[in-house]
Amino acid sequence: GDAASFAPIAVDLRAAVGAFDVTARTSAGDHAQIGTSQIDPAKSANRTWTMTPAGSPSFADYDATFNFAASDVDGGANTSAFRVAKYNGSWLTLAAGPTTATSTKATAVTSFSDFQVGELVDLNAPSVTVLAPNGGEFYSIGQVVKLSWTATDDIGVTGVDLLLSRSGVGGSFETIALNEANDGSYVWTATLPVSMDAYIKVVARDANNNTGNDLSDNPFTIADPTAVLLSRFDTETLNEGVQLRWEFGEVTEIASVSVERSSFVSGPWQRIDAAVTTSNGVATLLDRAVEADHTYFYRLSVETTTGSRLTFAPIQGTAGAKVTEYALARIAPNPMVSLARIDYAVAGEVRVKLGIVDIQGRTVATLVDGVQRPGRYTATWSGEGTRGRAPAGVYFVRYEAGGKMLVKRLLLTR
Repeated sequence: GDAASFAPIAVDLRAAVGAFDVTARTSAGDHAQIGTSQIDPAKSANRTWTMTPAGSPSFADYDATFNFAASDVDGGANTSAFRVAKYNGSWLTLAAGPTTATSTKATAVTSFSDFQVGELVDLNAPSVTVLAPNGGEFYSIGQVVKLSWTATDDIGVTGVDLLLSRSGVGGSFETIALNEANDGSYVWTATLPVSMDAYIKVVARDANNNTGNDLSDNPFTIADPTAVLLSRFDTETLNEGVQLRWEFGEVTEIASVSVERSSFVSGPWQRIDAAVTTSNGVATLLDRAVEADHTYFYRLSVETTTGSRLTFAPIQGTAGAKVTEYALARIAPNPMVSLARIDYAVAGEVRVKLGIVDIQGRTVATLVDGVQRPGRYTATWSGEGTRGRAPAGVYFVRYEAGGKMLVKRLLLTR
């Protein structure tokens, strides 16, 4: 220490190869290079320690407890948050051990040099992730929406701001809430004006006013329920491509509807130029400009009579591979116990008969008997026949379509 204060260092050395001497000294005042460290000079122990070994000793590491007087500590400093930094041409903040009002411990120290004790300056911004809404959601005006996020910081998040853009990732942003607790969620009621390009931004702050933020990954929609209500939107895989169907519960406010396609849920989106037919309020469009067996995303873009544009969340559709042959494909499992799936292909719009027959050719069960369009289909057999539960044994799946008959063996076990 010095004439005014006793400030010893307690050292616990591990795996030393032989004995050696270490000289320790301390002086009042912060280290001359404290400004380049993570230690806050306004919240320190106002003391510098130096340890110098004799020779070049060999050891694994050591723990060191640095003691200081209460009068050494800066006013307003929190000694329970004190850390030890080591200087040897550059600073290294050491692993923390226990602290008291007049001591701070560093662990796993591997060399001797200069040391400084104090609170760390928080230089790192919080890390933020928006969880919801994160893209593709559809909210009506007046709907209660749960916003959710995660925000972490090496010292601690002190507040969270929640912002909304109705015009894409670049904003402008309006305030939903300021300086909210970092509890991961906030209940918000969707408001006008409508948007099909809305994003949530979450901004987190720490005690040193460092900020981090994150946006929704993709846009979501805020819509006016009095203008339009989508009651149906689905896709069907056809031999010719992807067929889409949609239906609105309210059509009086709709000026126009277009269908857009993308290979990715986040876009870019391309308007589909194809004929739309309507029957009993259900609109149908067949997208032929697709590749077989590829999956696409589709969305509806609606313009209302008031000039608002709404986008209804993307759905997936897979284009069917063109069927050129009638085929009786996989039967699984085979042998079966209680249920078998039977895959077959229809190459034209024809009457299809699919059934189970026994080894004498007698019909045990009829699975399909009717006209089907081109495509791939799956039927199932539960082991039940026209006369009840079929006994274990050898059966055959018989498929008739397009002037062809195909047969495959099926074993039923009990």
